[in-house]
Amino acid sequence: MSQENRAVVMPLLPGSRSWRSLEKDNLQQLVPVVHANRWRQQGWRQQMPRRRPPQAGIDCSVNSARVQPHSSGAGITLTTTARVNEAGAFQGGGSGNKAIYGACGLDLLPLAELQQLLIVWQNQAGPAGPHVEPAQAVTVATPYLNLLVDLNAAGAPTGEDIRVLVCCCDQLSPAISEAIGVTSNDGSNRLTVRWRADTHGVLIVGYDGSNAPDGISPVLSNGSSWMENVFSLTDLLVACPQARLVDAVSGDGGLPAAERTPALLLCSGDSGYQEAQSKWVERLEINGRSLLP
Repeated sequence: MSQENRAVVMPLLPGSRSWRSLEKDNLQQLVPVVHANRWRQQGWRQQMPRRRPPQAGIDCSVNSARVQPHSSGAGITLTTTARVNEAGAFQGGGSGNKAIYGACGLDLLPLAELQQLLIVWQNQAGPAGPHVEPAQAVTVATPYLNLLVDLNAAGAPTGEDIRVLVCCCDQLSPAISEAIGVTSNDGSNRLTVRWRADTHGVLIVGYDGSNAPDGISPVLSNGSSWMENVFSLTDLLVACPQARLVDAVSGDGGLPAAERTPALLLCSGDSGYQEAQSKWVERLEINGRSLLP
């Protein structure tokens, strides 16, 4: 069974304004109505709780992995363990561990409105990939993004066409990785990954050389597998002008089995990954807007 979605909520510190507001909210559940002549008759009046702000994201992690607030109070951590699991939690039957943060609030966002993506992260434990100093081997533990997109959002008779697009990923050949996002190191091994629609492309998971939407061709190809082919977002939008991000059950083998997830997923690990590691994600943004709690 896949783990239930868990809301990622930042802790509140005693004495802070938000903590006082929470205390006030709790106290207002029961408010004394003081009327000298009616106190005994009316007593306490039940109040509706104040409306809470929508959560920024949920934990969609699979098997022995989790997303939680960072101890500093800024950002989140993506953590996996070395546990070996029974198959069944992933769509594709893998038994690995994958930490997944699903950013809420992007369902039905037109793909044409996607302009920029940003990840800022630091390694806490385990492998850190090729952009730290000194450089390490490529690893699926470094954070990367999956976007769930309905390319057939216009509603053609064939129905929805949900694809998984990959970007901000440094786990592939250097040419492919650099074509879907650029990573910089500030000298302290604090890494910033940027993606721009006018500069970078995307991978289409499952592309086999013939099933690209409307027959479009990759702008960069190093081979026949989907991990070796980069598509221009401009070309995708010409072929699928109504495409939009969607919360969905994607059917992708590396995502939770039979589980509806948010449209933007920040991942660490994969369906075959079994190693203890942790990454601190300080910032996650779309078009300059934060997607973290």
